Amino acid sequence: MAENKGLLGGNLLPKIMILFALGLVVSVFLFGLPISIPDIIFTVIRILIGIGILVLALKIMEAVILPKRDFSPTESWKNKLIRIAEMSKPPLTRELWMRGEDMHTFYRFSGTIVGLMFIPNWTGNPKVDAKSGKFIYVSKKDKEGKPVYDNDGKVVMVHDFENVTQKDGDWLFVISQGWIPAFAKKVLVRANVQLCSDIGEKVWIKTVNLVPFGDFFIPHQSWQSDITKLNMQHSAETVEETLLHYHDLWSRVTEASIKLDPTYVKMMSANTENISQKESTPMNSIGGR
Repeated sequence: MAENKGLLGGNLLPKIMILFALGLVVSVFLFGLPISIPDIIFTVIRILIGIGILVLALKIMEAVILPKRDFSPTESWKNKLIRIAEMSKPPLTRELWMRGEDMHTFYRFSGTIVGLMFIPNWTGNPKVDAKSGKFIYVSKKDKEGKPVYDNDGKVVMVHDFENVTQKDGDWLFVISQGWIPAFAKKVLVRANVQLCSDIGEKVWIKTVNLVPFGDFFIPHQSWQSDITKLNMQHSAETVEETLLHYHDLWSRVTEASIKLDPTYVKMMSANTENISQKESTPMNSIGGR
């Protein structure tokens, strides 16, 4: 999925330099060339205030004027993860480090951790035969536990996966890159708990480097050895988000259809009149005197 950078996305430094230069030109034109140190300080303050107002105006224009994109299940899921991770992050956790193996050096991943959450696995790794190194397959079962057959009458075979426990899953790190919040970019790093250190002020991931996978960056060894599991996990999350979206659409369409039905409107109107009449009837008129 292409990244939606918006009006303020992309490289930060050129935008800051352009805005500062424009602010300097406008300030000199309106207030004259600063000579003393206080004049220079006031000029810089005026420029920063002007940049802040301009950024706010661009954000409002981006949210109100620009057309909204069509629904994307992956983007919706990503935004949900970011919100939950930002609310559940421990206050002292700030730095993410990569720790290589053997002779590889370690390095800090650029940015600050602003979100952290645990994502449980929906599927395990496919089982592999220890002797041959080939995947193990089993017959696919229906809801009643009976084998599923294809059009040719053959049993459908699928991967045999390891059992998933409550401890299996990934740590998701939301990394904010950029000094100014309005221009900052949020990067999602996702790593299996077995590759991560204990959660503290610094968190280490045992990997040489990260590689992109969908909306996330993942350890290189996960991309190499767990690609089947990652694809199934990613597909399951996308399908679930799509179902939630269409359930909401079906609910709205059903409600609108019912309210447009003339028979339903008459029934609701008659029911409202009956309730109104009962409420307006004096209590002593009900029953015998």
